[in-house]
Amino acid sequence: MPGFRGNSLPFTAEHGKDYRFVEKGKEQPTKHNLSGKWDLQVYSKAKMPDNVALLKQEGNKLTGVVMSTVGDSRELEGVVQGDEFVLSHFSGPNPRVYKGKINEDGSITGVISSRIYDNTKFEGSKNDQAALPDPYKLTYLKEGYTKLDFTLPDLDGKQVSLSDDKYKGKVVIVEIVGTWCPNCTDQTAFLSPWFKENKARGVEAIAIGFEQKDDLAYAKYTLGTLKKKYGIEYDILFGGIADKKVASEKLPALNRMMAFPTTILIGRDGQVRQIHTGYTGTITGDYYTEYVKKWNKDLDELIAEPVPASFSSANTTAPKKASK
Repeated sequence: MPGFRGNSLPFTAEHGKDYRFVEKGKEQPTKHNLSGKWDLQVYSKAKMPDNVALLKQEGNKLTGVVMSTVGDSRELEGVVQGDEFVLSHFSGPNPRVYKGKINEDGSITGVISSRIYDNTKFEGSKNDQAALPDPYKLTYLKEGYTKLDFTLPDLDGKQVSLSDDKYKGKVVIVEIVGTWCPNCTDQTAFLSPWFKENKARGVEAIAIGFEQKDDLAYAKYTLGTLKKKYGIEYDILFGGIADKKVASEKLPALNRMMAFPTTILIGRDGQVRQIHTGYTGTITGDYYTEYVKKWNKDLDELIAEPVPASFSSANTTAPKKASK
């Protein structure tokens, strides 16, 4: 819908180029190999939470991913030239370039740029033990809360509540997303087919979208496009403007809204059982494999729990054999 989204990012494209930074045959020799796991410290006005970089170098070609507490950078690709390197990724709303220098002691320093005036410094050191904080402990319920409660409009304006009969006695997956967020679409690409295969087991899912305009018509367009692209068969609600403070206000039981996406698992008894901050995409390799393994194990256990006697059997589904 031309003009409807209300924002733009200028770019140029050159037809026929089959390289990203350095033309083939013009690479500069390097004595460095950046392959491995890195502790990456990022600085804005102050030191920010550590990141972990997984890099792979073959000759001058450099690929990898940077993981943080709120998600991952998706696929990065670039080159090593002498004692310098550059990596980039283009995802539409969030292009990013990492430019750095390899120091004599093997450490790296550089700048991350996502726009002309959006630059942050980083420094890193290779560390096989580099790790991020536990994503299952960053977002949690405030003291005194055991459940989540909200009433929000679906894409047609109908008010939907977590307390509706549809969700009673079911395992419910609540996904807090935004169509502007690459990690959110990655998570949706995982959840949508998983839900199709498992919904008959007594599972429901709800996506709550926070968009770049606090406008239901706009959200119907953006979230509706997401629904069509990924074949989403679960409910999609509109939470409001894409702002962590707003999301925290709409979901007051949470200590804070730290990242898009955030995944909340609710048991058949209506109580929150797990909250996962961010998303670990396929590019992260073993991290993604472990995420999926834990996801299926945890969901299998929740689905296997008996339906509370207080809920009508007409609104529930008995556990069935796992489908993964």
